[in-house]
Amino acid sequence: MNRFLRRLKEELLPSRHAFDCVRGTDTSGTVALKRLRIASDNKSAGTSYQATSPEVFQQAMSSIPVDGYTFIDLGCGKGRILLLAAELGFRNIVGVEFSPHLARIARNNLAIMGVDAGVVTGDAAEFSFPDDPMVVFMYNPFGALVMRKVMAKLAVQRHPVFVVYANPKHESTFPASFIRIARSQHWAVWRKEAIAP
Repeated sequence: MNRFLRRLKEELLPSRHAFDCVRGTDTSGTVALKRLRIASDNKSAGTSYQATSPEVFQQAMSSIPVDGYTFIDLGCGKGRILLLAAELGFRNIVGVEFSPHLARIARNNLAIMGVDAGVVTGDAAEFSFPDDPMVVFMYNPFGALVMRKVMAKLAVQRHPVFVVYANPKHESTFPASFIRIARSQHWAVWRKEAIAP
């Protein structure tokens, strides 16, 4: 079977990850953006959907505070990370996804697990971040141009911000106010301190 047919089979009939087998959810597989209807000028800057492994997420989050922080997943796809954030104890959880199709799947997965989290269907570059201490998660969801816009918004937040970036391809776009505090082969974590009033 050639590479194209293998990819198509995995997209249409993905093998179920153990995460989904245990929970009855649908977060497995890879979905190419060209197969999705997305009404955003930034569609070409996006990347295909593929969920972060629970192990990578847990390692990256091992030194991140939970209490009092809002958790935001930019490019939340089918919502696996939102579910894992709820399991970690985050109370205020928001996913941002510019594919209406993937956003619907994420909402369904949240409902299956009884997780009270919001999924905003929209472009991360246009998302208005809450005025809260935040943990922002990203699994290489978009290119450098969108990343610069997102990081510019986060740089002016009054409260502390942690950015957990899996597969960090565009870390050069981070403003100097973000200090890298942890790194592995698959992820890195930055912190921006609160801005004094």
